[in-house]
Amino acid sequence: MKRGLFVKAVAFCAVLTFGFTASGFAQAESSAKTQTGNDWLVCSCGKTMQEHQDEINAADTSTLDYLNCSCGGRLIEEPIYTSTGEYTGESTNCKHSPVGMDYEKICTVTYNIICSRCTLSAQRQEQKAVWNCDFIDGPRMQNKVSTPVSETSAEAQQEEPAVTEEQVTPCAYCGGSVTKGLVDASPWAFTGEERFCAHGTIGGYDKEMSRTVIYQTKCNECGIGSDKVVPETSWECHGVV
Repeated sequence: MKRGLFVKAVAFCAVLTFGFTASGFAQAESSAKTQTGNDWLVCSCGKTMQEHQDEINAADTSTLDYLNCSCGGRLIEEPIYTSTGEYTGESTNCKHSPVGMDYEKICTVTYNIICSRCTLSAQRQEQKAVWNCDFIDGPRMQNKVSTPVSETSAEAQQEEPAVTEEQVTPCAYCGGSVTKGLVDASPWAFTGEERFCAHGTIGGYDKEMSRTVIYQTKCNECGIGSDKVVPETSWECHGVV
């Protein structure tokens, strides 16, 4: 009799143990699904980890300008401003003409970086060496001592850049319409640079003029946009009757 009761008690304990173990496995499996499923949000944009990973896997990572934002979006970098720069004093034979010269100057380029998903933006700057050609830009006059006259071309006769009207292009982020228009422009100012007259007038000379133009781009759907500051130069002729 006692032995029968003991066997029944052992069997009952085994059933309870199996029940608790199975329940624990079920809860653990459910918890794992909750933590790793596609319904787990990873950032304020509302995208899930799997959706972000799919976008990153599908993106073209062959270009050097590809970067990842912490939200999983793509960081796009574009130059928005280039300073007029300063001449370093270095020169070399012109690549376009056997009698011309190229002059080196250092410019500061400002880049705007923006995320295509969370619209986080930042800016960075770097210095670049730029070579100015006197065959295209016209002979320069340094300290009132002119450089040798090179051949002139139609490109040497730079006219004042025309202010463009509003332009509409597709948005790279959402497919909306991006409008680009002129916001402001500073008055023309003399830079101090001079050259022989590009029109061939004896004793004539041209003065280099510069101004700063601000363009604004903005999408009508996602609202992403930026202001681009662009320096413009033009040669003002003195000596043509």
